[in-house]
Amino acid sequence: LTAGSWNEINLNGGTMTPKFNYCVFKYASLAIADNRGGSGDTIIIKNSSFYNNTVGLFGQGTTYGIVDSSNFRYNTNGLSSLDATTISNCDISYNSTGVLGSKGFSLNNCSINYNQTAIYNLRVCSINNCMINYNQSGIITGGSMSNEGLTIKNSTVNSNAVVGIHISNRADSVFNFTIINNGVGIYDSNGDNTIPTQITKNTIVNNTIGLQIPGTTDNIYCNKICGNTTYDLQYTGTNNVSFTHNYWCTADSAATELVIYDGYDNASYGLVHFMPIDSLCSPINTTSIKNINSNMEFNIYPNPAINNLTLELSKDVSKADIKIFNLLGELEYSSTTIKQNTSIDVSSWASGIYIIQTTLGGNTSKQKFIKQ
Repeated sequence: LTAGSWNEINLNGGTMTPKFNYCVFKYASLAIADNRGGSGDTIIIKNSSFYNNTVGLFGQGTTYGIVDSSNFRYNTNGLSSLDATTISNCDISYNSTGVLGSKGFSLNNCSINYNQTAIYNLRVCSINNCMINYNQSGIITGGSMSNEGLTIKNSTVNSNAVVGIHISNRADSVFNFTIINNGVGIYDSNGDNTIPTQITKNTIVNNTIGLQIPGTTDNIYCNKICGNTTYDLQYTGTNNVSFTHNYWCTADSAATELVIYDGYDNASYGLVHFMPIDSLCSPINTTSIKNINSNMEFNIYPNPAINNLTLELSKDVSKADIKIFNLLGELEYSSTTIKQNTSIDVSSWASGIYIIQTTLGGNTSKQKFIKQ
């Protein structure tokens, strides 16, 4: 027998609540197809197995379902087009695609391993406490024009050959993940600043490339990013961007620069500003880090500084506001300059890392410096 040897169990019409417990479904086109649509329809599947089907469980329209403690293996698609369904404690492995094209459901405490693609094209969904390991691709979110974000948290993405997480939705959120031993840890192609992705408090280590960003960055902060074999961060956008308040496993800015690919490696790309480094994920003052625009460049020297810091503006800048913040976002210094070179006395300041900000006509640039 092969997949498609029989057609399907078709749930079409009625307001009943179908329940399947300790069932085995093999070699179907669509083992269970819930085509009822409409709000309020429910299906409950527990302790069941779906093997060698074209699609194990298929939903159409709005299906409110519970799938618990079941296995989906060796199908073309394990679960597909399920809306508003809670899937818990399931093994979804050895499929071409584990979970496909669903909206508004939650995936909890599941193992999603050894698929070609573990999870593909989900919208307004949540993934929590899952193991997503040994797939070709781990999680690929929905289309880039969608603003229906995916929330993925408290999970592990390990040893996926191509990519651990590929983000293309607006408003996706990746929180408290361990992303390890993948080809690319996170590939973020959202590129829409109006509805940004948030990537925070993740551990991104021992991948070939930790973060691969082809365009404008999202809210990426408070992550541990290090030990990735080619680059910790590969940025190929054209604008200068900020990756402040991440931890690169070293306080040495020169060492961190070596593991970041940006305009210093290829002049076609923008520069990545990664200071301050935040090993403790300090509280971030949004006043001091949001709306960063690095089109107006400036230089600072010496860096580190002991007594005096010199700020050098571009020759075409006649006036700029200068502010300096400590790592808590507290304002340490503020002035307006009309000079190309401005000397700032920092001799009495506490040793540590500071952010210096210049603003001209609404354009803001930021860099870090170290006070010794």
